[in-house]
Amino acid sequence: MRIRKCLTALQGLAIAGMLIQAACGGGGANSAGSSGTTSPVSGSVAIVGVPADITSGTTTPVTAQVVGTTNSSVVWTVDGIPNGSTDVGTISGAGEAVIYTAPASEGSHVMAVSLVIDPTKTASANFRVHHFSSISQVSVSPTTLSVNAGVQNQFTATVTGSGSYNSSVTWTSQRGSITSTGLYTAPTTGGSDVVTAKSAQDGTKSATANITVTVVTSVTITSVAVSPATLSLNASTQSQFTATVTGTGSYSSAVTWTAQRGTVSITGLYTAPATGGGDVVTATSVQDPTKTGTSSITVTVSASITSVAVSPATLSLNASTQSQFTAMVTGTGSYSSAVTWTAQRGSITSAGLYTAPATGGSDVVTATSVQDATKTGTSSITVTVPASITSVAVSPATLSLNASAQSQFSATVTGTGSYSSAVTWTAQRGTISTTGLYTAPATGGSDVVTATSVQDATKNGTSGVTVTVPVSITSVVASPTTLALNEGVQNQFTATVAGTGSYSSAVTWTAQRGSITSAGLYTAPASSGSDVVTATSAADATKRASAAVTVLVPASTSSIIVAPNGVLSNPGTLAAPTTLEGAQALIQKAIKANSTTLSVALRGGLYPRTTTLTLGAADSGTASNPVQWAAYPGETPRLVGGASLNPTTLHLVDSTDPNWS
Repeated sequence: MRIRKCLTALQGLAIAGMLIQAACGGGGANSAGSSGTTSPVSGSVAIVGVPADITSGTTTPVTAQVVGTTNSSVVWTVDGIPNGSTDVGTISGAGEAVIYTAPASEGSHVMAVSLVIDPTKTASANFRVHHFSSISQVSVSPTTLSVNAGVQNQFTATVTGSGSYNSSVTWTSQRGSITSTGLYTAPTTGGSDVVTAKSAQDGTKSATANITVTVVTSVTITSVAVSPATLSLNASTQSQFTATVTGTGSYSSAVTWTAQRGTVSITGLYTAPATGGGDVVTATSVQDPTKTGTSSITVTVSASITSVAVSPATLSLNASTQSQFTAMVTGTGSYSSAVTWTAQRGSITSAGLYTAPATGGSDVVTATSVQDATKTGTSSITVTVPASITSVAVSPATLSLNASAQSQFSATVTGTGSYSSAVTWTAQRGTISTTGLYTAPATGGSDVVTATSVQDATKNGTSGVTVTVPVSITSVVASPTTLALNEGVQNQFTATVAGTGSYSSAVTWTAQRGSITSAGLYTAPASSGSDVVTATSAADATKRASAAVTVLVPASTSSIIVAPNGVLSNPGTLAAPTTLEGAQALIQKAIKANSTTLSVALRGGLYPRTTTLTLGAADSGTASNPVQWAAYPGETPRLVGGASLNPTTLHLVDSTDPNWS
């Protein structure tokens, strides 16, 4: 009795397209009378309101129907997720009536509800979420047809719509039969028929074809002809074929189309294959497959250029060097692979041998198809100039310069690339600074200045320098510079000329009062006083030297003073003593000029003698005019002859010495 009541309560809850699971509790009172035993929970649950298809993003009210229990609390899940999620859809609300919000993405899901009091009591519903779509139209081809009884014909249906709509249809025929793919078989009796294609998604959208079915006593197909019978066609292009079917009776003109290599539609629209060659299109009678017609097709690939590629596509190359380029021409048909080569800055041969320009920068090489000048390929080239030194030039290249004078040199360095213009300077005889300031040597002659490249020491430039010493007189010195001399006495003067270059050391001698020869032999004037002797450079009259001469009057009682440091040319005075030989000369002159006694006084000191001093009659005077040779009062003169011995070289000798005697 308990089971029957449960089943009765569930009657009428089944919903089309739903999977409903329900359960009823077991019996009521424990028939076995076992006290204290809890009876299983009664009740069941079902889902109402879940359609098979739900549009994404929309909301759908859903209800759980709970029966057989006073506790109607339920738990909702979608794909096992309590209250669902954004990926599978969400359930909002609580209790038996909730709202389901579909997710944004399409997919199939399962919604389930279970009793809180007994989770084993569940119900579920399968549904699909899809984007909104609608069917706008269904069309059938052909729309009209005349066909013999029992003959087949292929129908096609075109469904148009919006969104992710379903393009499938269901086919029906009023009298004949039609498969799910649209293959129609006419009824065996004549009359009219209607074929209908109805949208599987929207049953309100459909299209029909009207068919006239005829019955013939003898229906035969005699031939099938295809037009055109031959055809030349470019690869991948299309052409429409038609079939002419001839026969007897109310025969069917329907054919099926096939192609050996290309493709052909059911209406005879042929698409040639992508590659050239032969092909055959065949039209076969639907009524009598033994009757066919063919068309021979020659498929050609039209000669066209699709692209030109240059290799290498990019290149870095030194200036003025060469590189070989190649061009890859692709196309269709019997195309030409010939190209013409051009370069923006460099040069390139017809065979693609490229020569970079002499200067750095960018360049573009272009290969242009000879067949189709609109198809080109390019290569981008970076031209670099390697850093190298080609020459070093020194300016001035030749130079004449006075000794010790200076001159500025400069160096011009030429090269390729980012070369360095720095040089080091050297000179064979003179000196030169790091900036090229040259100082000539002090002496004349030739010199070479060299500038050597810092970057490449094998590259240098030179300048030939001729160093000249200018002829100039710097000084004239007369000797002696001062002189005391008796009247009429002679003295030899000398002149030393200094200068630069090939100067002349000649001088001209002049005396203010006395006389002097061109060789410098001076004769004091006959009267005492001062005199000036001058030596003037013969090369430069502005350069001269003078000697001051004091002219003395000899004393009446002459006393001639001799000293170890006396000078032969001195007058023999105390201030200007003479030598022993000088005293002899003065005495001989004084004897002639005086009638008084003459004396020669020798100052104290050592008089080294290398020759014998001979005093003759000429040195002794006369009886009336005698000459006295004596020591200067209070002093001791010593006349010494012989050799001077160095004490450090002397040593004692005895009988063992070979020099002992």
